[in-house]
Amino acid sequence: MEVVRVQAIASSAMLKDTIPSEFIRCESEQPAITTVQGASLEVPVISFNEADEEKLVKQVAEASREWGLFQIVNHEIPSEAIKKLQDVGKGFFELPLEEKE
Repeated sequence: MEVVRVQAIASSAMLKDTIPSEFIRCESEQPAITTVQGASLEVPVISFNEADEEKLVKQVAEASREWGLFQIVNHEIPSEAIKKLQDVGKGFFELPLEEKE
């Protein structure tokens, strides 16, 4: 079986039809929205619509300390800005290895 590099996937149209089947998970296998409370094997998901700023800061700090990363939802970042960031990342990964170092 041919192994498809992530870079090749990123350079494609990124449509569901172009993603290799080994990277696609059915809904029951996908991570659910979780909080940083309790033991979990899922990446913490933090909602930025939390009204209590102190609680939000605590969630971010705890997720950073325990996981080193987290997913943010309800962030209100415009889709255009997200697309620009994705394009910058794609551009970086398309650079020759010598330029990345």
